[in-house]
Order: sequence, then structure tokens, then C-alpha cells
Amino acid sequence: MLVKVKSGLKWNSSSALVQAIIKVARGLLIPKILPSIAQYGLFTSLNLYTRYLNFTDLGSKEYLLKHLPKLHSNNKPEEEKWLINDTLTFQFLTLFGISIYLLISSFNYSGENEDFYRPAIFLLIPVVFFARGKDILSIIASSRRQYSYVATTQMILDLSSLILTVLGVLWKGAIGGVLGMLIANIIAFVYIYKRSGLSYRFSWQFLSMDRLKDYWSLFSVYFLDTISNSYDLLIILLLYNATDYGLYSFGQIFIWVMIAISGVLQSSLHPKIFSLAVSEGNQLKDILNISLIVYLVLCLLVLPFLVFGVNILLNFYLEKYLVGLSIFNVMLLMALFRGMNVMIKVFYIAINKEAIYRKILLISILIFLPCLLYFISKAHTLQTIVYGFLSIDLILFLSLALFFLREKIISHYGSILLLLTGFISFVVLSKFYIEFDVRADVEFYILMTVALYAVIFVVLAKKKKVVMNLLNM
Repeated sequence: MLVKVKSGLKWNSSSALVQAIIKVARGLLIPKILPSIAQYGLFTSLNLYTRYLNFTDLGSKEYLLKHLPKLHSNNKPEEEKWLINDTLTFQFLTLFGISIYLLISSFNYSGENEDFYRPAIFLLIPVVFFARGKDILSIIASSRRQYSYVATTQMILDLSSLILTVLGVLWKGAIGGVLGMLIANIIAFVYIYKRSGLSYRFSWQFLSMDRLKDYWSLFSVYFLDTISNSYDLLIILLLYNATDYGLYSFGQIFIWVMIAISGVLQSSLHPKIFSLAVSEGNQLKDILNISLIVYLVLCLLVLPFLVFGVNILLNFYLEKYLVGLSIFNVMLLMALFRGMNVMIKVFYIAINKEAIYRKILLISILIFLPCLLYFISKAHTLQTIVYGFLSIDLILFLSLALFFLREKIISHYGSILLLLTGFISFVVLSKFYIEFDVRADVEFYILMTVALYAVIFVVLAKKKKVVMNLLNM
């Protein structure tokens, strides 16, 4: 059975649009309500903790994500049911362990911002439980092509999170926002659970050595991947102050659009990619090449609005964050490379090259992080260290892409290179040559935007047929 990518794109793009609007709205409201940038830094730091707590599933969620679409496509309901039961059993056991750890940590935490982190860590126990449950049920629904359930669940989570988090911040400050986040996750979990039709039976089959080995293989890939995408947050959180973390987190609200675009494409193409056998390599190559082109086109379409919007907002609405304007354009380039890495990672896993992907990430982390730490010791400003982050992200992207180029997996490199050049040139010119309070600069910015869209038109004119083939798979 062919997977209708167009249906997935419709629902996932609708969800992503709602998510983007709500994320920006929340990013504009909460920093305005909280009394200081440091308070905003404390609130957003919990996102980093929950991100790493997700890995307490030890790869079982990723195993489900990889294998369930193929079982469903091959019409194997019994094997599908046992895989779901195995995954849920393993999830319950790991959640019990992490709950004990968080409970002990919440009572024993001492240090800076203790009044915030003690209750916040305690609230993370139910947050992780309901968020994990929602994620598992979303994977099951997506594998069954129930895109409407997945998208609606995400939209419910985003909308309720906006309302409840803002109300919580108004009521109790940063810790009230955490409470609002918990209630929003409960609402989203209840919605998708009622529609899942799930019948669970306890299962111990995951204890087989082959299964645990597969868990570990996928866990290591996703763990290293998360480090490569969040090392910057860790460094700022550990080595800088809450104000710097708040500025950097605020910048991520806007660059997140690039990551969201890659997420839409990945989730829409995921069932199709993993329903194909490795032997169907030519079709996988086509999907990779065209998805990278579509990703870059979408990023270029929104880029002028992002750059202009951030400048206007910081100059007229959130003036206290204006000091961070110098880093936001650099962060746009970081987001572009990270979004492309997200797309590439899926294909490494699809063609069973996790080991190569793991080696590239591990070597990059072992080589570049010590260099970055040395650089930090010599450069103490946030603006300077962001250039170090950008260098690492660029080198990591080139390392991952080099394998595909060598294996002749990337074939549309002319169009990809043209789009990349257009994006980088626009960001560099905007950062160093544009002042939006100067009329001549605004006129030049409009010309830059017209030129950027001309590049998009040229690429789409050349690749229209293959893009349409992708949508109709």
C-alpha cells in the first residue's frame, strides 16, 4: 500500500503552522510578563532537562518508530500488537526508575535558584509520564497513517500550553508556567488515548538480547544526535548565567521555524521511508534529494520575514532583549544546518547505516567540544561563543553530507548548493549591511528578497516534476 505523503504533509504542515504561531505568541508573552531575562532563562532551562529525560527510554521509542510502519504496511497485525506491548512495558519500567530519581533529586537539590528547581523537578515526574505517553501513542497513530489524530493532538497541546502556561506565569511566575505545561500534557494525552483504541498486555519479549541490542544501537544514535543539537544550551547553562541563557533561548523561538519545517517533512515522509526495504535504494535516494530541496525552499521562503520580524519586535516590543540581536542572525544559520542534519539522520537509519552516523557524531563531539571549551576560556562574550557553535554545526553538517556525496546518494547537489548559497548570502548581508531604520537599506533589503525568491523560482522550475512525484508517493 502506497503511503500518501500529500495527506501527511497536509496535516503535519497544518499542525506545524499552528505550533509556530503559538510558539511565537508564547515567546512574545512570557518574556514580557516575567520580570527579568534571568527568570525566562530559568523557565526555559527545564526544556533542556526534559529533552535529556526523554532518553531514559533507552532507545525503545526509536525502535518502535523504525519498525512499526513496516509491520503495518506488510499487514502483520499480531507482530504489530506484540511490538507495541513490548514497547509500553519497557516504557513503564523506565518511567518508574526515572520517577524515583526525580523524586530524590527534588528533595536533595541545593544550590543556585533552589526555590525554583526543587518544585520544578518534582513537577517533571508527571510531565515526563504524560509527554512520553502522548509521544508513544502519536508514533502508533502515525504508523497507521492516522495523521489527523497526531496533528490534532499536537495542536491541542500547543494551544492549551499557550493558555495555561501564560496563566501560570501570571499567577506564580516561572514555576506557575511549569504547572501549566503539566496540565497541557495531560489534556493532550487524554485526547489521543481515547482515540487510540489501544489494548495493552504486559510483555517481556523486549528482554531478548537481539531486541536490547537494537534498542542500544538506536539509543546511542539519538543520544549523540541530541548532544550535537543541544551542546550549546548545555554550555551556556553550565558556564554562563541565567540572563545569557534567557537571551539564547529567546533567539531559539524564531530560529525554531527551520527545525519545525524539517520536522514536518520528516514526520510526513517517515512512514514511506521506513516501509521501503533497503534494497529499494533508488527510491530512498530520490526521497532524500527532493526532501532536502523542499526543505531549503521552504526555509528561504520564510527567511525574509524572520529577519525583518525579529528586528521590529526587538526594537519596538521587547527592548530589554535588544542586546541579543547580534546573535540571532548567526543562530539562523545554525538552525538551517541542524534542520538538514535532522533530514539526513532519518536516511542513515533507513539504510541501516546507524554505525557510520554514530561514528561521525562521536568523532565530531570528541574533537570539537574540547576545542570549543578552550575557545570559551579565551572569549567571554555570548556573541563570540555563538560563532564557535556555528563552526561546529557547519563542520558536522559537511561531515554527514560527505558520506552521502561519496556514496553518490546526493545527486541534486547543484540545486542544493544554489539554495544554500542563497540562504547564507541573505543572512550575512542582513547582519552586516542592513539597518531597518535607514530607507536606503530597506529598499536594498526588498531587492535582496526579490533576488532570493528568484533563486527559488529557478530551482522549482527545474525540479517541478520530481517534487510533484514526491508529493504523490
